Amino acid sequence: MAAEQAVDPSPNNDRNDHNDSNDNNDNDNNDNNVGETSDPFQDDTLAALPADHSASSLMAPPPPPYNANNNPSLSTRLSTWWGSTMRNWRESGSSDERQPLLAATASSPSAINTTVNDIENPLGATRRPSIARRIGYVFLAILAILFLLLVLFAQPFHTPVSPPPPSSDVPPPPFPPNGLRILSYNFFLRPPPVHSPYQDFKSTRLDLFASHLHNYDLLCLTEVFGDYNSRRNTLIDHARAAGLRYFAIGPERSWLRGKFVGSGVLILSRYPIQSVYTEEYPDAYGVDRVAAKGFVSVKLSFSNNNTSERGHQTMSMRVITTHLQASYIPPDLDSGDDISGPGAVTRHAQLLQLEAYLQTLPATDPWIVAGDLNVPGSRGAPLRGPHPSLNHHPLGNHNDNNDNNDGESESGKEYLRMMQVLHHPRDILHDCCGHQETWREWGECVDPPGLEGHKGKRLDYILIGGSSKSLTLHSESPKLNFESQSGLISMKKNDTPKLTVKNVTVTPFTLAPDHARRSGVRQLSDHSGVEAVLEYRFT
Repeated sequence: MAAEQAVDPSPNNDRNDHNDSNDNNDNDNNDNNVGETSDPFQDDTLAALPADHSASSLMAPPPPPYNANNNPSLSTRLSTWWGSTMRNWRESGSSDERQPLLAATASSPSAINTTVNDIENPLGATRRPSIARRIGYVFLAILAILFLLLVLFAQPFHTPVSPPPPSSDVPPPPFPPNGLRILSYNFFLRPPPVHSPYQDFKSTRLDLFASHLHNYDLLCLTEVFGDYNSRRNTLIDHARAAGLRYFAIGPERSWLRGKFVGSGVLILSRYPIQSVYTEEYPDAYGVDRVAAKGFVSVKLSFSNNNTSERGHQTMSMRVITTHLQASYIPPDLDSGDDISGPGAVTRHAQLLQLEAYLQTLPATDPWIVAGDLNVPGSRGAPLRGPHPSLNHHPLGNHNDNNDNNDGESESGKEYLRMMQVLHHPRDILHDCCGHQETWREWGECVDPPGLEGHKGKRLDYILIGGSSKSLTLHSESPKLNFESQSGLISMKKNDTPKLTVKNVTVTPFTLAPDHARRSGVRQLSDHSGVEAVLEYRFT
């Protein structure tokens, strides 16, 4: 008789049967939900996992519950981040390195969450660069600032532009009926931070000089520097208000050439400027090496306004303004006979360059060279005020050998050499009145004066050349001979003078005592102006 199979009456068997039935039901449900989302760790995914990984080990822990205290505002986070960054720059030593984002892998989801939180909430400490790297950053920043300054100041970034001349179909203006009034003047407006031991009163003197601009048609100015200040532009604005609308500026600064300031040369004109030419002197010594010293040349044209029997006529003239090499004592000698010192040698080279330009001009056009030539006119002390004019000394009667009783103002060797290099132009001040003083120490020009009794010099000139065979310095004596130590120049009997010098004056631009006490200066510059009135006769 077969043994009867024993059945376990325990309730566990019932539970197992129930679980088996539930599993079967779940499988049936999964088969019915084919289009729904499946378990990512099922089938092929589980088969591709390594043996030592299980689905439960890859499941990230549930995120912590939201807490408002763990999510501060953006301003709070930025403030905390900035404070932490500053502390890290001040403190020394190394800080704990944070686990970078690239170190997080799929095997460590918690690291991904931590790194993302650090990016979104930059409250933790950041890696601080080393001392050497920080020094490198500072050095690069300094280089960037220096480069920016070089770009800004290497060349003038604001240079005023003169109005263009009228078109060629417009005839030139008539020559001034009362003569062309010209001034050669060193204005002593040096660029900052250059200044004398005494206060320079640059802005005060500029405003005072503006009231004299209407007296002139042509101004040849030196030491009017527009570098790192606005005084040159202010002077140009004053000139425009006085009717001097046209101007030309000499060579400008260029840091790339080692010229940190310009030439300081400026021409102001009441009449249209037809063309402008500038040239820089390559020869220089001393502090003049950092200045772009040179000359500026302008072309002016005039007509006779159809008043002559020959009908409409025009003439052209060149006006050149320059500032030559200064003398520095020592090594230069304080004498007009010094022709071998570095100052005299440099000026000689600059004059040769200027003469080479003058040779390119049309022979029929007169030219005027005006400015501070820094060539001492006299061998000793020059004649000193009261400053004469044509009304006191007739032109053409001056003799170098009897300037005064002791002969101190006899022409020096450097002056004679200059006249020879320029082919003996007319020095209208010398031919009128001898070598008059045009410069004195600035300490004598302030009020109260800081210096007294120092020897002055004759340094400023108006030279006329070009068509000099038709030039006279006295309208009533066209047959005069002009004799000087530089040679003999004669005029033919039948020559008809074209360019006539009507008047020559040395103008120191002094102030009345009361005005001098209020303004602090007794005259407007350490130089006096040389002015003249020129007439031109059309033939």
